[in-house]
Amino acid sequence: VERVREALRGAVRMEFDLHGSFDGTALSVSVQRLLPERITVIPAEGLERLSPAVRGSLEQVVDTMGHRSATAQGLGSVITTVKRMMHTDQRLYVARGDRTVNGILKVGRKKLFIR
Repeated sequence: VERVREALRGAVRMEFDLHGSFDGTALSVSVQRLLPERITVIPAEGLERLSPAVRGSLEQVVDTMGHRSATAQGLGSVITTVKRMMHTDQRLYVARGDRTVNGILKVGRKKLFIR
């Protein structure tokens, strides 16, 4: 259990520099504008109506967080992406700090599987 906690600590978090870039990649929309609340709820049904700049920045954040989450959990594939959320009834909760995205939680109907 302690190994899992250590692996997850910081593994999924995204840190942004003063210019709003992470890993050398700049978002076209600031994190504060993209995620206005400390915990922002993003309903899947609204994704198609977003402007290209907002949707592109959201995809960068959500897809990166989804990839990091899958890696931290040892999953064989990424489960959470903006494209996978489209045309579902799911909602994504995104927790952020001043210059960080700290975590995501997807809620809604899902097809579950057992390994």
